[in-house]
Amino acid sequence: MVAHLLQRSKEHLVSKVLKGLELEADIGYTFGPDTAVIDDLSRTTPGYSFLPDPLNPCLGMTTLLAKAFLQHPKVKRHFHSGLDEENKPIWIRRNISDWLREVEHATENICLLMFLLGGQYPRGTEFNVIKLVNITTRLRGIFWLDGWLMYLVGYSKIGSITQRDRVIVHGLPWEVTELFMILHALVRPLTVDWTFELYGEARARVQELTLMASEGTLITSDRMSHLLEQLTLEHTGLAMGYRRWRHCGIAVMRCHILILEADEEGDVANSVFDMQAAHTTKLANALYALKTSEWHLMTSTAVAKFMDASQRSHDWMLIKIRGSASRIDAGEAQAISSMAQDPLVRQRLDDAVDAIASAEKRMAQSLADTEKRLAALMELSSQTTAEKMSELAAATTKVTAVGVEPPVQIWHPGVVHVRMLQTVLKDAPASFKGNYQGVALATVSAQQPHILAVLATGIGKSVLFMGPASVEPMVMVVIAPLVALKLDIKQRALQAGVDCSEWRHGLLQDRGLVILSGKTAGLETFWYWALLQYNQKKLARI
Repeated sequence: MVAHLLQRSKEHLVSKVLKGLELEADIGYTFGPDTAVIDDLSRTTPGYSFLPDPLNPCLGMTTLLAKAFLQHPKVKRHFHSGLDEENKPIWIRRNISDWLREVEHATENICLLMFLLGGQYPRGTEFNVIKLVNITTRLRGIFWLDGWLMYLVGYSKIGSITQRDRVIVHGLPWEVTELFMILHALVRPLTVDWTFELYGEARARVQELTLMASEGTLITSDRMSHLLEQLTLEHTGLAMGYRRWRHCGIAVMRCHILILEADEEGDVANSVFDMQAAHTTKLANALYALKTSEWHLMTSTAVAKFMDASQRSHDWMLIKIRGSASRIDAGEAQAISSMAQDPLVRQRLDDAVDAIASAEKRMAQSLADTEKRLAALMELSSQTTAEKMSELAAATTKVTAVGVEPPVQIWHPGVVHVRMLQTVLKDAPASFKGNYQGVALATVSAQQPHILAVLATGIGKSVLFMGPASVEPMVMVVIAPLVALKLDIKQRALQAGVDCSEWRHGLLQDRGLVILSGKTAGLETFWYWALLQYNQKKLARI
């Protein structure tokens, strides 16, 4: 299955994305397994990655594909019909759009290979949000270390509360690294440029920053899980998405990948695969109090074991391609290959899938029972809080939608709103992004009740509450869904010179931002405080 996907991905990348051009002869691309790559793991500044680092050869590849598409006889008239009066290409937009969709298919194929060949399988939620470069609120998830391309995910079921994750490293074999570098060092720069040409700056920015993006929009984990279901159904007769494949994958690895007794450590049996799955007590104790932005502080031993797990997985998964695996001799390789054909393997997979389906049914029934209990509790609950909030609720009866449909009353930005933007950003020549940031800020500043502002990623939603809070003598409440986001907003507000405090019982603040988590926003004590601010005409908006 993996060998088939790898071959299919190579053929598609060459024929559909590169349009049949030879990498070295026609394009001038020379990256190989011996190419030296420098990655400064300690740099957490926004925009950094080894891909655009001037110390690496990747930077010199950014225009190679564009030049080949414009000049090579095979394709030079496929994407443009000539030059205009300013000597600029006249693009054939339909062909460019078709090409971007082929890049989407290539991205999906390569990301599936990264998922399947990174060792123990990550959760789809963490895997699908990997960034290629550092951004203000998130560290990149793609790194290069000692000749290895690797991706990093943070695993924690309570990470939004503790802001601490189990940091997991997944190494990739050269067979996948080769395709990744072609896609992201050679193809991605042109993809970003043409996304900008067709869809504008905001979507081009998403395409530039994100591992899993297509035409400036995110490829969802549901989409990737569906593709994995199609692949597994084709080759095994069983449709397994992210969740089912992770469950079965753990069992298959334990049965078929050689784990030596020397790999087991201490009182708690932590195999290298247990470490990479982040399921054991020992790893939790060792890594739980670690920010993902501090992963480079991990011990070299821990990183080496993660890479060991990944490499053992490569050897077994790619045995048909490589002949004999690099870490095991031919006899062991033949034994593993024979074991993989054992009919018991298929039976174990069937049993695992049946068990998962049964568990899903029990979970669905449990959820239905819980919903019934909650409904009953809501009917029996006191109406006191609702009555005390009635005056506040009455003030939010209008609905104004900015960027979705014509609002009740729309406001347009003026000089005062530009000054708000410049004050918050501390940037004198700053101007509004996109079509709706200025409109949304002006409408918020006009104290229109109950505004829904829908803005694209990177447009600057935080300006909508930081701007008014910088000039108004009232309190604005901001509810952040994640602890990390709450802390980030607080830090940025203070840097912008906006008063900002985390809400607590008895808080005395009559202007600026008051920020709190969604959990805290559900407390009665918070709503009593909000009502008090509203009655004293100190609350601008929530």
